[in-house]
Amino acid sequence: MTIRQDFLSYQVTISNALKLEQNRIRHLIGDKHWPTDGEYKEQILRDVISDFIPEVYRVGSGFVCYPEIQSSSGQLDILITSTHYPTLYKQGNLHFVTADAARAIIEVKTKISRDKKLNEVVEKLCSQIEKIRKIYPKC
Repeated sequence: MTIRQDFLSYQVTISNALKLEQNRIRHLIGDKHWPTDGEYKEQILRDVISDFIPEVYRVGSGFVCYPEIQSSSGQLDILITSTHYPTLYKQGNLHFVTADAARAIIEVKTKISRDKKLNEVVEKLCSQIEKIRKIYPKC
């Protein structure tokens, strides 16, 4: 029997693994602490991205700082940054970087509910992207 390469099936297995992992913590704590459940899901995604992203990038969560306007972003669930730029602060997965180091920002939601409209999530991301591009237009 010949086994052929099948990249689509490979991607499906990654998706299936994520689906198996997503509720592991929820089964242990139920609805006792949603922030822990959310952080766990964010960490799963950070780990998967880290496994496949080129090594010139680092993956964490954190903040983009804008010294030019003495401001910073809100907390970003997944922050992908270039290793070619300095990090202002890094402790574990928590990163603080300037706009020139930011390469991608991702907001993680298990689901969009009535009180968390898709528009609100997209507007939050767009606002941060606009600030990053204004301070560092090469992004």
